[in-house]
Amino acid sequence: IPYPEIKENVVDVEFDEVWHFVKKNLKKYGSLRQWTEISKRVLFWVCGKRNVKTVRKLYEKFRHLEKCRFFTDNWRVFAKIIPQEKHFIGKEFTTFIEQNNSNTRNDVGRFTRRTKVVSQSIDMIDRTMKLWVHLEYENNFRYYQDKFLSI
Repeated sequence: IPYPEIKENVVDVEFDEVWHFVKKNLKKYGSLRQWTEISKRVLFWVCGKRNVKTVRKLYEKFRHLEKCRFFTDNWRVFAKIIPQEKHFIGKEFTTFIEQNNSNTRNDVGRFTRRTKVVSQSIDMIDRTMKLWVHLEYENNFRYYQDKFLSI
């Protein structure tokens, strides 16, 4: 499954983080996720420690988009990476990504909080995100649904 394609017409992007249990402990690992209001889908994610390096890696995927605006909560690391003129801070700007985080936690066991289903590695978190985002597209889901229902 390929990573989603980031199109040039992306204008508004919400950044947020989702933290995970790795090997039975809540580690400072997670996936920083981007969301676009136009498509209502996660565009990309980066798995890693909760630090500047991980946010920079995520921002690099969108740096080339000149007209793009970035909306985040007030985690100060975002302000260190995203240029001030493109950065809008506040929980009121991250409603869609927060809702998506909630839906993901509800539907994918390894993303829930305090559960018996935990990830054994950051690689498995990344692979789970890739599959989850792929299946969020209706055509992709229908393809597999038809395959499984034909068994």
